Amino acid sequence: MVSQVTSVDTDRTCDRLAYHYLAAVDIEGFSSLSALEQVQMQADLDRVLDTAANRACLNRELWQLEMRGDGELAVLPAETDGPAMIADYPRELAGALAELNRGRQLRLRLRVAMHHGTVVRGCFGPVGQGPIVVSRLLDSAELHSYLAEHTRLDLALIVSESLYHDVIETRFRGLEPAEFAHAHISAKGVSYPAYIHHVGGPIQMTCQDTGQRQDALSPIFTPISPATTGHHSPEAIGPDRNRLNWLHLVPARRGHRGLKWPSLRRGSAVAAPTTAGS
Repeated sequence: MVSQVTSVDTDRTCDRLAYHYLAAVDIEGFSSLSALEQVQMQADLDRVLDTAANRACLNRELWQLEMRGDGELAVLPAETDGPAMIADYPRELAGALAELNRGRQLRLRLRVAMHHGTVVRGCFGPVGQGPIVVSRLLDSAELHSYLAEHTRLDLALIVSESLYHDVIETRFRGLEPAEFAHAHISAKGVSYPAYIHHVGGPIQMTCQDTGQRQDALSPIFTPISPATTGHHSPEAIGPDRNRLNWLHLVPARRGHRGLKWPSLRRGSAVAAPTTAGS
């Protein structure tokens, strides 16, 4: 009788196989926190995920969520706009994290993985190759090392190779393929080619006023002075726009999507991104 019930349930589930965007998130160092700190971090995570989704015009209430204690696996509706998900959501999430962490000693730092693949709704959560791939990327040593080594970051993002080619290379919504570095992920004997993005992270550049190399913020963000509250284009910041030590991470407003720092043009002055362990 048990086998018959299982057979019927399987038949009903198989027709729901579909392609979806998936986003997996987890908190760095969650297991080392006290129980009180874990509760607070979970509440903070839920708040920043809601904030980022709302600012990116994504309805998180429509997502199929699998909670994981230190994070979540989200399956988005099939009709989700890919460029909005891949470009806007990480941008807004990094901005929300910057706002939350400003002045905090214990920062909320996240690893984020994204993929587009097949999903089936199971009794205990989403199943199929889509959830497997995005989970392998999230748990990869390369992503863990990248966030650990880049201490200025609040967020590290990895995307599957198929997502990189299908969405990021379109360059819609300010997506810039050159900002992603290829990573060779291997788990349980299976290869998962992927790309790690410098979301708000440091890349190397030469300042025009000093000639010295120093960290710069990824051009996916619009930088502003801490003395101001409005958003400005790079041209409006003035001649000191190359003095980068006072920049804050904030999400670009919709009217400013796609703006790039003039001083961050790829070339001899900018070192190519490298993957962790290279």
